[in-house]
Amino acid sequence: MKNKPSMLWALAVGILFLVLQGLVNLFGIWGADAQTPLANYLFVLLAGLFNGLGLIYFLGKTNTRGSFNAILIAAVIAVPFALFGMTVGGLIGAFGIFFFGIPPFIFIVGIGYFLGRSRV
Repeated sequence: MKNKPSMLWALAVGILFLVLQGLVNLFGIWGADAQTPLANYLFVLLAGLFNGLGLIYFLGKTNTRGSFNAILIAAVIAVPFALFGMTVGGLIGAFGIFFFGIPPFIFIVGIGYFLGRSRV
């Protein structure tokens, strides 16, 4: 594929996770509450940026449209798992957001990359 994703995708993914985490905290899903410290939101944004960088990395390695779509589908599937990890990590502490929010997203997107690549 000729069109490689730009770094703005990482910012978009980071803002997406920030908005979703705010909604989770607002509605009290998964035991979260609306009185989350501001530092946790900063760490959610940073973890979302790292997730976006991982998404850019895998999207940049694609050669076909099918593998590109497989990675995007895997990213959509990975968002709830990463969001759950960020919420649980936020209850443990601010650095728990990194340890529980980034690995599920990168792992599932990596699986999408390898499935899309093997399909070709």
